[in-house]
Amino acid sequence: RRQREAEKALLLAEARADRAHRQARRPFAPPEAAPPEKAAPAPSVPPPGGGAARGLGGGGSEVAADEGGADAAGGWSALHSLPPSSDASARRERFSVRLPAGGVVQAAWQGGRPPVWAVLGWLAAVLKLDVDELIGKYALVDRSSLPPRELEDEAATLRAAGLAAGATLLLQPRAGGAPMRGGAARRVPPRRARKSEAPVSEMRLPSGPRGEMETVGRLCGSYTFADEAFRKAGMLVLLHGPSASSRALAHELQARLHFLSLALVPASVRRLAAAAGSGEGEDDAGDAGYSAFGGDSLEAGAEELHIVMRFLQAQHPALQVRALLAHGEAADAALRYAVQFGRAASCPVRRLVLLGAPHGSLSDAPPEAWSVLSVHGTADEHVAVLRARMYHRQHLAGGRHILRLLDGAGHSFGANGEGGGGGGGQVAGGSGPEMVASIVNDWLEGARRLNEQAASEEDGDNLGGDKQADDDDLAFYF
Repeated sequence: RRQREAEKALLLAEARADRAHRQARRPFAPPEAAPPEKAAPAPSVPPPGGGAARGLGGGGSEVAADEGGADAAGGWSALHSLPPSSDASARRERFSVRLPAGGVVQAAWQGGRPPVWAVLGWLAAVLKLDVDELIGKYALVDRSSLPPRELEDEAATLRAAGLAAGATLLLQPRAGGAPMRGGAARRVPPRRARKSEAPVSEMRLPSGPRGEMETVGRLCGSYTFADEAFRKAGMLVLLHGPSASSRALAHELQARLHFLSLALVPASVRRLAAAAGSGEGEDDAGDAGYSAFGGDSLEAGAEELHIVMRFLQAQHPALQVRALLAHGEAADAALRYAVQFGRAASCPVRRLVLLGAPHGSLSDAPPEAWSVLSVHGTADEHVAVLRARMYHRQHLAGGRHILRLLDGAGHSFGANGEGGGGGGGQVAGGSGPEMVASIVNDWLEGARRLNEQAASEEDGDNLGGDKQADDDDLAFYF
């Protein structure tokens, strides 16, 4: 124990010296005791200046507040950790700091008179770090402001920094070990840039009421369990046709989507393509310019998707399906699934993305709780863009349907080098699959992009026209 006390005293002395060295480089110098020339005595002897320097004795409930001690003239005393309390009256006399590891520490508010540098010294002692190391690794952030801001003025008191009694601060790790405001850059060992590839595996799925496992899905990515600022929890189910271009589009999208995704060709779609003699060719060609996938086959596709969804739900009770994506003729089966099964409380999904879709009979509309996004190429060679515009015109009320058009994109959006308009794998603005993935990610993750042209698209005024905004493929509203 005596050795631990001596080590704590030595660390405290080093922290005071580092504080003095750092403050010498700054235009302000908060009041603090002069750094000693040798190690401070053990905590059993009061340190010079009358400042309290309590160690981690008593199970770590008491922590040294600041290297320089209290400032009697400023009307505040040394900070130390208080037993955590959820009582409202007790919290009003304190302020809290959320630590990077997830814990919370609390200290007396003292009328908001303690300066920010005293709080940093207290947190450095809590985490057993040097103050400079703490400032280099973490930022003290006030999340009650919008946007959240870092408390950069170390000389300011907590009240002067805009905080109120009961405030909660966040000690947030700095991205990439970036240098602190005005401080010397911290050297970070260089890391080799490695191309991260999402893990890919196969999953056998049932496709019939008796559990026939005749469908093999392609899993890509990692499941996200909790919603974050720019990432959402859940997985995606992606339906595509048996053609090479539709499969290529699905695989390219999987590599760019921010979710775990399961891509599959419904068995009913494969049977329909085989009966039509299209085999592995284009699965969406029809005499009317749109999918002939309808009638009993459409109902079978919806039933099969319902079986797949129930199978996924059975894998884990907390599994969340963020959205259902479908391309080409498989999109009609997904739309019919939403119409037929989407009202049930057990339905695990409430968002539908239709890519190059015929949109069924144009009158099919999912329940009110659903949101639908249609992405269509203006040069689609199999499904006329007019059908997407007509569907949007019928169902745009209440923002339930959003239409995004990709200028010059064909039916497969340029996947695998194929696409309309002679653009190869490119459309206006970049790679077709990359643009589609960006639209889907932003829609699912809640991004808002302002675009004046989007309003006219939402109103349906360009129903029969060919005019397209230059960046309409990027803009949407909620």
